[in-house]
Amino acid sequence: MIRPILSLVAIAALACSALGDEVKDRWLTATVRLMISHGSGTVYGSGTVVERNGRRGIVATCAHLFRKTEGQQPVHADVYLNGQRYRSTGKCLIYDFKTDVAYVGFDDLPDMPAISMASYDHLPRPGDSGYVAGCDYSSAPAVWDTKITAINRVSTTPNIETSQVPRQGRSGGGVFSADGRLMGVCQGVNPVHGEGIYPAVEHFRPLERAAVEWMRRPARDQPREPERIVERPRSTDWWNPEWSKQIKPGRLSLSQ
Repeated sequence: MIRPILSLVAIAALACSALGDEVKDRWLTATVRLMISHGSGTVYGSGTVVERNGRRGIVATCAHLFRKTEGQQPVHADVYLNGQRYRSTGKCLIYDFKTDVAYVGFDDLPDMPAISMASYDHLPRPGDSGYVAGCDYSSAPAVWDTKITAINRVSTTPNIETSQVPRQGRSGGGVFSADGRLMGVCQGVNPVHGEGIYPAVEHFRPLERAAVEWMRRPARDQPREPERIVERPRSTDWWNPEWSKQIKPGRLSLSQ
């Protein structure tokens, strides 16, 4: 069952001082690359595994990845584990375009950690340390150190801004507190301030029932082993870093 756990300031301060490679490795392993195909191409994004039960698991991500498919097409996830890449196939369980959050369910995830979500009423303070994870340009996950720069600046609904500007492919990736919990998912870029925007986990509250009911429901088929993907050299010549400088001020730019 997905239950938010209160993040205490004192615990966070101690965890921050002791944060090491082990915690970051958990974030990397729990961060997946999402792919949703539609009639004219494929949408790439990121997500965080927040619940596990055997092979079954739930990924928290952003809703705008499903605008072209309205959640009706299969969702593929690449999991990077112990130097190997595995592919699982799932489906969008529920999404909310207004708050830009979504849950995706998978029946065939490999053995991997799930990241606890912060308390629904928890929001960091500007100046706090944080960490963001995602799949830059649809590559393997990477974790960045960041700073919390603002809370609820672009909307009256709970959202977090970070000093790191998300790159293409990081939509749906997580922002984490110093004690290791998921605080929000990547929506896009605030071009006015040059910062990342993350709807807070509070927005997942109305979606939780659908996710919990799906986890309780028996799988229709026997769990299958995730497909192992053989890596091949991949060209990145199509991406021009100068494109990120062409974002026009005054409008929200999604990082998908």
